[in-house]
Amino acid sequence: MAERYHAAISRCRNQDHPSYRNYGDLGIDVLFDGAESWVRYLMTLDRAGSVRGLDIDRIDNQSHYMEGNLRFVTRATNLRNKSTNQHFEYRGVTLVAVDVYDAIIVDYPSFGLARSTTARMAGSGYSLDQILAAVPRRKRS
Repeated sequence: MAERYHAAISRCRNQDHPSYRNYGDLGIDVLFDGAESWVRYLMTLDRAGSVRGLDIDRIDNQSHYMEGNLRFVTRATNLRNKSTNQHFEYRGVTLVAVDVYDAIIVDYPSFGLARSTTARMAGSGYSLDQILAAVPRRKRS
């Protein structure tokens, strides 16, 4: 877990880090006294010892790496908590564009577009009506 502390420090404080513009440039910092306090805090979140294979995630991406803003999540959840994700409003719920297909197929079982096409359209500002009316490409034989 200490290596994740050093990776976060680098993203937030090293101007030469490729991701600095998404962290340090935005004012995001690591608000722990050091790797030891970081690990000690994360251990309080892992009382059952069940975080193996999980990612450390900031709950609020606009806030710091600090107590109360960190959690353990699956990689899939972590990837859906990115500021670069495109969102789509579906039946009063805000979804990440890549999840729109899964919501539509429940309500419209015969929906014919591919998952990737649906995500692209949802992320590009198409309305639900436009997505539902889109004609799927014919499969090549």
